[in-house]
Amino acid sequence: MDANKMVVIAKVSGVPKINGEGDGKQAFFTVLANHRAPDKNGQWVDNYSKLPVFAVGRKADVVEKNVVDGQELYLEGRYQSWDTGNGTTGHAMVIDVAGVISLGFKPKVDKPVQQATPGGFPG
Repeated sequence: MDANKMVVIAKVSGVPKINGEGDGKQAFFTVLANHRAPDKNGQWVDNYSKLPVFAVGRKADVVEKNVVDGQELYLEGRYQSWDTGNGTTGHAMVIDVAGVISLGFKPKVDKPVQQATPGGFPG
């Protein structure tokens, strides 16, 4: 069996970037996942991994309307990598529509939305 499923609880880092509209709408954002481990002296240290997240269509609508910087999310999705065409490999977590659950605050005011740069995942 070939299963490719990720479950991540992490905080949104930055404002989600939105590109396109309708079924072609895309949302890009980054989350910071914490993993705690002892260092060489036995002291517990918090380490963070930046994980890019990508959503399309209805999923992007959910992100645009509900996801803000600093919000803690439960994400379900799959890991995807691709050749970027310039000799490097791109990586992203592709989320499922039912797989975004807010664990933190919900925005009470309109939030800024950034337009993504064409041709790839925003930096």
